[in-house]
Amino acid sequence: MARRTGDRETELWATSLRWVALLELGDPRFAEELTTFVDAERQGDFARHRMAAAVDSGIIAAFQGDFATADERFAILTDQTDPGHTEFGFMGHHLRWSRLLLQGRVAEAAALVDGLAPIDYPYRELLRAITAAERGDGETAVRLTAGIEAAAIRYPRPVSPLWLRLRAQAAAASADPKRCDAARAALAPHRGEWTVGLFGCDISGPVDHWLALIDAAQGRWDDAVAGFTAARDSADRLGSRPWSLLARTGLVNALAGRGHPGDTATSTALRAAAVQEATALGMTQVLHRLAAPTALDADLPDQAVGSGQVAGWGEVVAPGQAAPVAAAIEGYEFRRDGPVWQLAYEGVVVHLPDAKGLHDLHLLLSRPGTDVPAVELLDPAAGPELVAARRMGADPVLDDEAKARYRRHLARLDEEIDRAAARDDDRKVSKLDAERGALLDELRAAAGLAGRSRRLGDEAERARKTVTARIRDTLRKLDDRHPALAGHLRDSVSTGTTCRYLPPNPLPWRL
Repeated sequence: MARRTGDRETELWATSLRWVALLELGDPRFAEELTTFVDAERQGDFARHRMAAAVDSGIIAAFQGDFATADERFAILTDQTDPGHTEFGFMGHHLRWSRLLLQGRVAEAAALVDGLAPIDYPYRELLRAITAAERGDGETAVRLTAGIEAAAIRYPRPVSPLWLRLRAQAAAASADPKRCDAARAALAPHRGEWTVGLFGCDISGPVDHWLALIDAAQGRWDDAVAGFTAARDSADRLGSRPWSLLARTGLVNALAGRGHPGDTATSTALRAAAVQEATALGMTQVLHRLAAPTALDADLPDQAVGSGQVAGWGEVVAPGQAAPVAAAIEGYEFRRDGPVWQLAYEGVVVHLPDAKGLHDLHLLLSRPGTDVPAVELLDPAAGPELVAARRMGADPVLDDEAKARYRRHLARLDEEIDRAAARDDDRKVSKLDAERGALLDELRAAAGLAGRSRRLGDEAERARKTVTARIRDTLRKLDDRHPALAGHLRDSVSTGTTCRYLPPNPLPWRL
């Protein structure tokens, strides 16, 4: 109808909704419709839809496992300054939460939700409950789900795919027969489809995945194996590496639980491939769920397994407790392996995706007791002369009004660089650094005296703020993954214009 009436804007909006509907049906043709929508936007004049095209392509980038591109596309939401587009604030929060959760960055997702006010996001408890389930905190997930159910009695709301997902996760966490039956009945009519909500801003995986999760919780191993297999096949058809990987993770554990002849060999091969791909994608939650059994686990009596729940491979926890997120290892490690870091401390190892703060801490751990300038951490490749120059202050060579104007501009750029660095958006940092450098070059040319350049801005202060923010962000992530290591680093690492790692006793770190 829009084509017939020449309404180009409505035609593009309908094209966007069409790719969402096709994906929800599990139809690979969604990719063609998305391409049509994005390509049309590159030639259009509708600013609102140019933003939508960037967001849509970012959603699918995350869906395909290209998280760096997703972050680049979603940066348009941060750059959006039009206060009239308030709905983008709501959608933007959800997009970031969903993207973080898909890669297993649960602590960051939880912090994002906790930082939202009711005016920012209307369904915070729903997101909190799903985040708790992903963290392995089944007790909190079930409690929050019960609260949402009680509120729904007073204020009925339409069924949403997100709610169906949470019902499945709460049912699996509790293994309560009534919950499992109710969640299964709600999902079963949509078998073969995908849980897609918020006009495509949330893609919560294949319905078969959540049905299989419920079956696994009840020990219905044949159904769980069939369900995870169907979810994997659907994700592969649609080109979603993360959801295929999550389905294969569930399949590994379902095969181990079933224990038919040949299941062990199949699950072992699947596990090895899944670990390799999870490492490549930086999906640490998969590495934790597939953690290899420890030597101690082999000595556990059968009744220990029967009275608790098996988390991953051989890790047994009591009912109601969260599954451990770390495996045992000897020694102290702070090593990078491609996009993933392996951190070991006090017999516990965790894996984290690559981040600038980890690089900072790695350099500090390599020089215990040594003062390292923040400007060197910001740019380790810089030579000693450049580091020394950056530590110096600014020359007051311009009049007061001009200096105030330049300082405001530089301060704004510095703040944007800090925010981009805190979220490891290297491309944004590079772009802003280039803009800052160009401004400084112009000012130096204008203010030079007898061929002598003047410095404007304080590199040392910018480095101090950026490095401090990066290290603090990494320690916040470690609070959830490895609290003992986070506590040790907080006590031993000082930040400022110079930074230092000074532990009470030297530790033999393997770097």
